Amino acid sequence: MTDSLILASSSPRRKELLARIVPEFTSYSPDIDETPRAGENPFRLSMRLAREKAVSAASHFPECFVLGSDTSAALDGRTLGKPHGFEDFMEFFPKLSGRVHTVVTAVALVRPDGTVTERICSAEVEMTAFSEADAAWYWRTGEPQDKAGGYAVQGIGARFIRRIAGSPTGLVGLPLPETAELLAEAGFHQA
Repeated sequence: MTDSLILASSSPRRKELLARIVPEFTSYSPDIDETPRAGENPFRLSMRLAREKAVSAASHFPECFVLGSDTSAALDGRTLGKPHGFEDFMEFFPKLSGRVHTVVTAVALVRPDGTVTERICSAEVEMTAFSEADAAWYWRTGEPQDKAGGYAVQGIGARFIRRIAGSPTGLVGLPLPETAELLAEAGFHQA
């Protein structure tokens, strides 16, 4: 089998995380529609998108292992995607103030033989109490604009997080224990 791995993502956070367990890989960002389907909960959404990213990239790299991942956040059963501008951000981010929400990350691996295996993990995140002015300030930093849930735990957004119960690397975008398991079970080995 091949020892080449493709990460189906252009996310700097996912690249940084994967580099902790796999020293050499190639990043390729497939173009897929990430719009949630009607009635699709965050678990199903993240799993579907992780799989679609991996399968799409695998069609370009059929001899390689291909890894896809996706992260969703949810509050009160509503999926919180990446904000589509300031108004969208201000519609949902202040609602996280002082509350607990769920962050779900799925990872899918396509093997060179076309077999797809998957894992999913979640974390409960308790936010500090903050004002709408704090939320508006945070938006102006530029950090929330491409983040699921509108914040980055590894950045300035950490100031809003009181407690995390669950996978810290999953919260950032690539759950390393689950990813390492998938790779080992698939027989992926790098020299």
